[in-house]
Amino acid sequence: VLVVEDDATNRLIITRILRSHAIIPDIAVNGRHAVDAANAKSYDLIFMDILMPELDGLDATRAIRALLQGRHQPRIVALTASVLPDQQHRYFEAGVNAVLPKPIKLADIANELSRHKTTEPKAG
Repeated sequence: VLVVEDDATNRLIITRILRSHAIIPDIAVNGRHAVDAANAKSYDLIFMDILMPELDGLDATRAIRALLQGRHQPRIVALTASVLPDQQHRYFEAGVNAVLPKPIKLADIANELSRHKTTEPKAG
């Protein structure tokens, strides 16, 4: 799991929630770092902030999708306070799989983790 978030408080909250589910995520503090991380390591799940300096979450998502074309594509979950229908439409067009509203809630992350586990390919 990769957490992409420029705000230190939000990173701490998301990391604590994930650790309560026995997940120790990698961290990226902006979209450029997220693209570099996705190029260096295969992630199953990326929690992506939308509004960030240097490279925003939508451009980072597009770059990750293009970079990994023909390879394993992670599930990308947008984290944002901007959740109007037209905004969400733009997120999905960019390649985001789901949108979670900020402020982040434990139940939202837990539901997303459950959703992800039920969509993982089964071995054997």
